[in-house]
Amino acid sequence: MSDALAPHGMPAWAGPMLMRIIHGDPPSQDDLTRESHKDKSHVSRILAQLEEQGLVTREADPNDSRVKRVLPTAQGRAMGPIIIGLLRAWNEALLDGIDDEECAIAEGVLQRMAENAARRAGMDLRPACGPLGPPNQGCEGSTEGGARQGRDRDGRSE
Repeated sequence: MSDALAPHGMPAWAGPMLMRIIHGDPPSQDDLTRESHKDKSHVSRILAQLEEQGLVTREADPNDSRVKRVLPTAQGRAMGPIIIGLLRAWNEALLDGIDDEECAIAEGVLQRMAENAARRAGMDLRPACGPLGPPNQGCEGSTEGGARQGRDRDGRSE
């Protein structure tokens, strides 16, 4: 994935953060820190790099001048479809030869493992939202998603 985003001047770890900024209400840096389960300094470095590349801006919240909201620029929004395409291609490669039943079992086990880890760490584990998140699981505005979308029962693209 890193190699795929490199021509666009982005490391792989910045893609999910940019996708979160593009989709939904403009998050604060604290929102991004909490949602990404990373420390403030790490999120600050990611945002500084995205800002330096012209992909995001940080602006004062109109309701609380102490809070900075992170907004995508036009250039940042233009990266969204590129990142989605790369992630879908990566999912296709990972799921090659895995049927729907196997995928459902794996997703269930991984979800329970993530919940166990989050509970043990005292973290708030919410469903991923946005164009790649699971549909109808509390993700406002999420109408598409799921790793198996567009695949037949043998795991091939439809």
